Amino acid sequence: MRKNSINFDRRRRTVDSGRGPDRQPVTRLPGRGSNSCRPGMVNIWVALLGLFLIGMVALATDVAYTLLAAHQLQNAVDAAALAGAQKVRLDSVAARAAAIAIAQANFATRQPVLLTDNPDNAIDGDVVIGRFDRALGRFTATLRAPNAVKVLARRTEASPGGPVPLFFGAIFGVSTAQVSRDAIAMVGGGTGAGIIALNPEKKNSLTISGDVTVNTGDGAIQVNSTDPASAAFCNGNPIINVPALNVCGEPRIVGNVTLTGEVNTGVRPIPDPLRFLPEPTWNPAEDLGTVSVTGGETLQIGPGYYSGGIAINNGCLTLSPGIYILDGAGLNVSGNAVFIAEGVMFYVIGTGVVDLTGTNQIRITPPDPDVYDYPGVDTYEHVSIFQGRSNTNESRIIGTSLLDLEGTLYFPVSHLELGGTGEGFGNQLIADTIDVHGEGVLLIRYDGNEPAVGNRVFLVE
Repeated sequence: MRKNSINFDRRRRTVDSGRGPDRQPVTRLPGRGSNSCRPGMVNIWVALLGLFLIGMVALATDVAYTLLAAHQLQNAVDAAALAGAQKVRLDSVAARAAAIAIAQANFATRQPVLLTDNPDNAIDGDVVIGRFDRALGRFTATLRAPNAVKVLARRTEASPGGPVPLFFGAIFGVSTAQVSRDAIAMVGGGTGAGIIALNPEKKNSLTISGDVTVNTGDGAIQVNSTDPASAAFCNGNPIINVPALNVCGEPRIVGNVTLTGEVNTGVRPIPDPLRFLPEPTWNPAEDLGTVSVTGGETLQIGPGYYSGGIAINNGCLTLSPGIYILDGAGLNVSGNAVFIAEGVMFYVIGTGVVDLTGTNQIRITPPDPDVYDYPGVDTYEHVSIFQGRSNTNESRIIGTSLLDLEGTLYFPVSHLELGGTGEGFGNQLIADTIDVHGEGVLLIRYDGNEPAVGNRVFLVE
């Protein structure tokens, strides 16, 4: 009996079935039908998949880090724009400084957010001062009557903080990311104001009546009275073209009043923007007496102290640039007078009043250090009339088509009456109480000078 056997060699495997002498051994070639190559292929695919997954994780990490930087930059520019907007109406330099300081107090990817100053107010700068038109949704770079601040923070090659470094980007040939974010904030509910009624409690602190048209340009109307029923009184057929009527109390509007701007009630009172303006000093011994022009003569006078004031009813009176201290009659221009006072500030004291009712030319422009050089020109820049803080006498300006007043008209403790048909009622009116009436156009060319802070700041973009 023959035993079954299995023999192996290096070249082949032979199976002896032991089923007889004529049966041929079964030979199987090495590797065919076997799994000997599969482990190697699997390892290759696993390695490739691992690299792909690592790359995806690296990419996701760098993208998330870049988005974090963008989010942190957005927080910084939002805060910086709001800080700048709080000061933009008072001082554009201070507004830029506030924006830069607040931005630097914030961090993006562990670095402070650095902004570059922009004293030339270039539109592509990091901090831009300007005006935002809410109706058009448009920001314009300007230092004239600004109400908004735009802030741009960058992490780029050219920025102070440089680009955002990536963790794994260098593997793919990109080691940094460049990110920028911007925001615009504006101030509202306060003033830049063309007209300010300072009295904190009087009823009808501001009255606008008749058929008068009031235009204040870019300046709002601010009424500080907290009277709950009639802090501001508008009646008749006036047209009031102002960006906003801001009233601390409640306005009373009756008749056929046209008011183009928004009405904000219950706002906070604003402080007198000229409360720190010093009163001029003079030597009473250097008294220039009284100037009274009643005939048809032509006269020119210089600055100084006039204990009897200046009055002209006819003729032509020209004043040299400077500071005029007026008591007695104060400043009285009536009749067919021609009155020219360029580069001048009138300080009215004692029993003096301002009474401008002349039917001929009345032109007054304020001190301007770019044009004139005399003591006080810098201190009283932009201010044409300053009625003393202890002078409560009522004043009035009744204009004609030849009325041409520039600068700020300041009556901190007195009532001011405005009327007539003139247009040039200065760049700003500040008084304790104000009464506007008549049939003509009362034009205030508000130019952004002597602003007061607003009641609220908010982001617009």
